[in-house]
Amino acid sequence: MRSCFLLPCLVIGILFIPASVFNQTTNFDETWKEFLENNKISNMSELVKPDKVRDKPDYARYLLMNTNTSFCQSEVDEAEELMAEIQEMDPMIHESIEGFVEKRVDLETKIKAYHTMDAIWQRFLQTKEVDPEELEAVTAAKTICEKTTLAKYSYMTAYYHFCQGNVPRSRDIFENRTLKLAEKTSLRVEDVEGLAEEVARMKSMYRDMSQLDIAWKTYVETGVSPGFDIEMPLFACNPIPKMKELLLKGAVDLCQAGPDALEQIKKLQAGSGVAPDRDLRDKLKGLEAAVAENEARLSVLNEAWEAFIPDNKVKHLG
Repeated sequence: MRSCFLLPCLVIGILFIPASVFNQTTNFDETWKEFLENNKISNMSELVKPDKVRDKPDYARYLLMNTNTSFCQSEVDEAEELMAEIQEMDPMIHESIEGFVEKRVDLETKIKAYHTMDAIWQRFLQTKEVDPEELEAVTAAKTICEKTTLAKYSYMTAYYHFCQGNVPRSRDIFENRTLKLAEKTSLRVEDVEGLAEEVARMKSMYRDMSQLDIAWKTYVETGVSPGFDIEMPLFACNPIPKMKELLLKGAVDLCQAGPDALEQIKKLQAGSGVAPDRDLRDKLKGLEAAVAENEARLSVLNEAWEAFIPDNKVKHLG
């Protein structure tokens, strides 16, 4: 009789379970599905943390989604702590969840890529050299959600193309990837060692490149340098923009700026891996000839002056 009384109560109790419980389950499943499909989690903060003991599968899913969120927000230390907890769980739990193992491995690969790219970046800051094959080998860096890795990868790629003389390709990568990450996302370049300085230097170069191109075109077409007041940043691997700047300045002032510009250009050319084009070679030869001719005239003038005043005193003619 008692059991008959309890059964209706149990049924009634189930019927009156709060709708919020069902909503939480639905939201959790929808969020997990969204994560599996596109690595995107739009409502992570709305999820209720499952019980670690009583609901291990959902707790594992919750941990993995939180790990992804932390990593995408560049909170790598926190992401690694969460991943360590995931790895300590019974592997059977992982295997019981559809898509879990694949997502875990993918995230582990991306965390590893973060550290690999950071090591490459640290070396780049010291050597200012880029190995394109080494960069391309870190395949996860191309699609990673962690912004510092994306920024380092894109900047070094842009730097490599610039050093190879492929300025259009370099500029496209820098302005459409690196600069957008630096200026239009939550990434703080100041928090990444060396990145703020590198980005500022390349941004300055490409900002002034248009004016340099106009001045250089005028010089090539007319044979008369319009001068150039801007100080271009120097990238030693490809000093062509700096060489053009020096040539424009030197050609305007052969006496003062010419010899120094010529000396600097020769030093830059000696350490460059990019060969000057025909216009630059012609203008360099022209500057060399003009400086040599000017110095020859000065030498003749000095000799005449010394002959006129052998004791460096003006004689009284009265």
